[in-house]
Amino acid sequence: MQVPAAGATPGELRLSAPDVGEAERAAVDAVLRRDQLTLGPELPAFEDELARWVGARHAVAVSSGTAALVLALQACDIGAGDEVIVPSFTFPATVNAVALVGAQPVIVDVDAASWNLDVDAAAAALTPRTRALLPVDVLGLPAPRAALRALAHRHDPPLAVIEDAACALGASCDGLRCGSDSRLACLSFHPRKIITTGEGGAILTHDAALAARLRRLRNHGRDDQGAFVDLGGNSRLSELAAALGRAQLARLDAMLERRLALAARYRERLGACPALELQQAPAGTGHNYQTFALCLRAPLSRRAVMAGLAARGIQSGPATFAVHRERPYAGQRAAVRGPLPVADRLAEQALALPLHHRLANDDVDRVCDALLPLLAPETSPSRARIGARED
Repeated sequence: MQVPAAGATPGELRLSAPDVGEAERAAVDAVLRRDQLTLGPELPAFEDELARWVGARHAVAVSSGTAALVLALQACDIGAGDEVIVPSFTFPATVNAVALVGAQPVIVDVDAASWNLDVDAAAAALTPRTRALLPVDVLGLPAPRAALRALAHRHDPPLAVIEDAACALGASCDGLRCGSDSRLACLSFHPRKIITTGEGGAILTHDAALAARLRRLRNHGRDDQGAFVDLGGNSRLSELAAALGRAQLARLDAMLERRLALAARYRERLGACPALELQQAPAGTGHNYQTFALCLRAPLSRRAVMAGLAARGIQSGPATFAVHRERPYAGQRAAVRGPLPVADRLAEQALALPLHHRLANDDVDRVCDALLPLLAPETSPSRARIGARED
């Protein structure tokens, strides 16, 4: 029998839920028994295991995905007077990090098929003040790395490319795991992500000097000899969090396999529905489905569909946000290079459905059987199951 996710009422399908079991509890308990809660052996072990799994040279674990973005920007000396190009369709943390270092976010539209940063829109937004591109692997689908890196190299001087890969652990591009060949790629281990450390994040890099500087910046600017050589804050990841992360990493392959199977079932059930658009992965990219989302075609109301699902005990929510429509960036804190029709449409119509490792195949069918009649009232539950896979 499936146990309801924490925070869910009995029988309710939760939008997202961390998968934490006895191995994680034992790992955390072992740290508590050692009585060293910070700067102990778990942190470097977690970093080494994470870097090895991804195929990156270095991993620098920090206190959150937002901290990872801020430190990456600081390591590139980006600050006041600089512009950083960001996509609008993302969680606000992406844009907040740019503003927090004193730079100006330049918000551009996203591609209509992949929902990732539109390369042409980014190119049109370049100015002499542009210092970096900050693409997002939205919902776990890799952004167009090769095209963005080429654009960065064409700029004079070349731009930094800081990848917001918060959702992309286990996703791939051209046969490489996201972050494996990056100068700077930032991960998140929030409870909604593929694996969790409670709160936490990491920066992946192939640059040893950058990795060393990032480690100083997360620890008050202090180097390995104890000297304070940079202006830094405290963004360290605790031993408890690192131990939790190590236990999660040990199960990551199985978690990804399960998530991909559930997403495939969703796509099989919903892919032919004319009332929906699904996020499209370009050739050569591998989605990890950190979030499974779709876009409702007009005149459907997302609010009405969400209410209909909730009435059937199914959580859902907006896929993410159009940052240029949010209060902090509707004024002068950002330059909006618009109009941004794709981000606007997704902000109003993109819907996230339940997806986490604790779902059963029947749970996906339950969601689809509830959703399809809400999209086409004449569709009966029996017709909604046409094309469903029989196991």
